[in-house]
Amino acid sequence: MTTRELTYVLTAAREKSFQTAAQKLQMSQSTLSRSVQKIETELGCALFVRSAQGLLLTDAGRRYTASAQQILQLERELQADISRINNLAAGRLTVGVTGYLGTYLLPTLLRTFGTMFPGIEVLFEEADSLTVEQRLLAGEADVALLHLPLALEGIVAQPVAADEYLLVLPETDPAANEARPASDGLEPFLPLSMVARRNFVLMASGQRSRQRIDEIFAQAEITPRVKYNTRSPHTALAFAQAGLGVTLCTRSSLRMYRQEKSALKICRIPGQNTNVTVAVCWAERLARSAAVGEFAKVCVATLPYLYQTKPILL
Repeated sequence: MTTRELTYVLTAAREKSFQTAAQKLQMSQSTLSRSVQKIETELGCALFVRSAQGLLLTDAGRRYTASAQQILQLERELQADISRINNLAAGRLTVGVTGYLGTYLLPTLLRTFGTMFPGIEVLFEEADSLTVEQRLLAGEADVALLHLPLALEGIVAQPVAADEYLLVLPETDPAANEARPASDGLEPFLPLSMVARRNFVLMASGQRSRQRIDEIFAQAEITPRVKYNTRSPHTALAFAQAGLGVTLCTRSSLRMYRQEKSALKICRIPGQNTNVTVAVCWAERLARSAAVGEFAKVCVATLPYLYQTKPILL
C-alpha cells in the first residue's frame, strides 16, 4: 500500500466522485476507478458505495481514510524533517488557496519561491475559504493564503497585506457626477449613501468576501437592494458595466479585470474602513516545516508590493 494509493482513496472520499477526484489528481477516471478496485480487492472489502449523493464511505472506508490521514501526516512530518536537514534542498509544500487569491497571487509567489528553492515541489489546492481552513487543520495543506477573519480556531494567521473595496457604478449613473476628486491622485470619493437606493450586484451570501461587504454596508447603516448575486467579482463588474447595478469590488479584482473599464466609474468610500486583510496561515497544532517558514517570508516580502495602492487605470 503506497502513499499514492492512500491519496487516491482520500481524494475520492473528499470529492464524493471518481470523476471529480480524477480531475484533481490529473489522471483518467478509469485509471482511478481501477486503482481503488485493486485496493478493495487486496483488502477484501468495499471502501465505497454509490448513492444519489455520490460516493459514500463504508465502515471499512471510514477506518481506512482515518488511518490514511494519519499515515500521510506522518509522511509530511518526515519530509519536513528531511527538508530541514537538507537545508530545503528537497521536499514538498502544499498551498491551500481560494480561486481568486490563487489567480492573483500564486503566479508571482510560486515563481519567486521556485527560484529560491528549486528543490521544493510546490502543489496547490483551490477551494472555498472554509474548505481551505478545514484542509489546513486536517494536515492536507501545509500553508494557505486567506482573507481574514478566519472561521475556524487552531490556525495561525500572519497578516501580510491589505486590499481595498472600491465602489463601482456605471459611468452613466447620475451619482457618478457627484464624486469628489481626491488630492492624492487616486480615485475620487463617493459616499455609499449616494447610491443607497440603487440595485446592487454582490458576491453570493456565504462567501468570505460577502461577509466583509455586508460589514461595510452595516457600518454605513445601509441595507443594499441586491438584484443579482454572483460568485465571480468579474461577473459583478461586467454587470455594472452593462448598467445592471452597482457593486463593491477590491482594487486587486479591478486590476485583473480584462474588459474595457471606460464605462465604469470607480470611487473610494470616504469615512469608512473598506480594507480586507490577506494572511498567510498554517495549523497551530502541526509542526511548521522550514518550507512553510520560507514561504511565509516570501509572502511578507512580496504581497505588499502586489497590493500597493495605485490608481485603477481607465
